[in-house]
Amino acid sequence: MTLVPQPSSRGGSCLPWTFALVVSLFATAMFLLGPGKQAAIQCVQSCSRQQPETSDIVRESSSSSNLKTSRGDALSNNVDDVIRHARAIAATYIPLETITAFPTSFWFVKNVKVGGTTLAGVLRAICAHYGMACLNPLEGRIGWKKEEDIREVAAAALAVGFEHVTISNHGAYIPSAARYLGKGKPLLFTTLRHPVNRVLSAYFYNLIGSHRSHTGVPEQEGEDCVAALQAGKKCKLLEGFEDHYVHGDGVFGRNHIFKYIHGDEKTARDAFQQYDFVFMTERFDESLVLFMLKYGLALRDIAYLKMKDRSGTYPREEDMPKKAIDFIKESNTLDLELWDLANAALDAQRDSLSKEGHDVEGAMEAFAAMQAVVAAECSDYEEWYEKHGFNTMLTYWGRDNGVGSRCIMHAVKLAGFG
Repeated sequence: MTLVPQPSSRGGSCLPWTFALVVSLFATAMFLLGPGKQAAIQCVQSCSRQQPETSDIVRESSSSSNLKTSRGDALSNNVDDVIRHARAIAATYIPLETITAFPTSFWFVKNVKVGGTTLAGVLRAICAHYGMACLNPLEGRIGWKKEEDIREVAAAALAVGFEHVTISNHGAYIPSAARYLGKGKPLLFTTLRHPVNRVLSAYFYNLIGSHRSHTGVPEQEGEDCVAALQAGKKCKLLEGFEDHYVHGDGVFGRNHIFKYIHGDEKTARDAFQQYDFVFMTERFDESLVLFMLKYGLALRDIAYLKMKDRSGTYPREEDMPKKAIDFIKESNTLDLELWDLANAALDAQRDSLSKEGHDVEGAMEAFAAMQAVVAAECSDYEEWYEKHGFNTMLTYWGRDNGVGSRCIMHAVKLAGFG
């Protein structure tokens, strides 16, 4: 447990003392581990690489007069205004001094089609910046399937000196595997989304995406259906939605969120109560700010770029036949109960933090200002990387778990929150 430093004392990157330790541990790990198990510490390797490079960029671009943007001179005035606004808020935002819970082991149970990829990027950045091991599956990129896999990779991380081990990948919660994640009981996190929104997102993603076998619908028919709905026309495929839904009782099937997060529990309430913090897709930024305040983090720790943002791409609830929406609700009673529990828990968390003296509204305003700079600077993060001379784009384990981290840290410092 350590006090959260003031913004001027820590920067947006790894701590100086952590940098040397990480490099040493990484070198040891590469010697001791085979190629397959090197994934256990990949995230911390990334943290050690980015520290000096990011600080150089911030020194180059710390004043608005030297601003380097990737959108051209025509937008420079707008970007300057966004930065000035953020710096004005940063100058007056004084968070309540608190104790940080990190480093500590945690397990983020990353569900499907809930905004989990964006959140996994935030949590992997926290993992790297606080010197924890961020585990990756040995086989494939997507998620954990067996307890033995978690035990094997966690043991490799602990063997080279890490005390705290974290998971931020897809995969259902396996309570018996939590004991492998370092000292003590790990914190348990997850994300919930209203089941109607989640099912529609998963259904249309699979209807036109790489997993269309889940729907049993031919490729062209799926694409034609989405195109018709986007044009305000009807799609005959939706008349058989219930049949597709039953056929695809997987990523968009019945009570999918409950199946992912319940562990050994049998009811929605008991499953929910296992979790130390539950984020909500519909209240994403608010969830992040409340999480930050609860666990003694700084605003820079929760900065993010949206991943897989398909807003407006797929048909919405109002585009669907009423009987299809009713069918989704009837088929997801446990997920609906979980969503209600999460809403109530966030409301209670907000009230509790306010009573403790936290300026929740001020934190939300400051976070929005910081995120505006991140969006202005890093929306074209690939071009930003190229413009600043990087020959690789640092990510926290591929593009499925957070992108643009160098640019994000640069933007956070530019906004005055670094």
